[in-house]
Amino acid sequence: MRGPASVVAWAAGFTASREQGIGLAESLAAIAVMAATAVALVTALGAGSVSVRHADELATARGLATSQMEHIKSLLYDVAGAYEKLDAPTGYAIVLAVDSGIFADTDIQQVTVAIRKGGEDVLSLQGFKVNR
Repeated sequence: MRGPASVVAWAAGFTASREQGIGLAESLAAIAVMAATAVALVTALGAGSVSVRHADELATARGLATSQMEHIKSLLYDVAGAYEKLDAPTGYAIVLAVDSGIFADTDIQQVTVAIRKGGEDVLSLQGFKVNR
């Protein structure tokens, strides 16, 4: 009968003779799977950061347009439609368009506030100014 040490040595020799380690094809397959996973992760992070940047621009533009519209509503009615603009954050521009000829009533103006960033329109908001 064999002792515990000889059984362990026999089992170690038995498994070592049947398994010869990881082959080249298996290693390459594992590397390919890890590379595909890394590419998918980097792509997802890139798309996520673009979405966050776009959402931040929209939120800034919406707040700026709303503030400008409320500011115009708080001012006295100007027949010429020459309302002052608020200061825009760096990179943003406020474009005002006032149209008095839409309605037969000359005491109503349609006000359009457009927010631009880098020369491109980000958001446009329309409202009315009434002479009260």
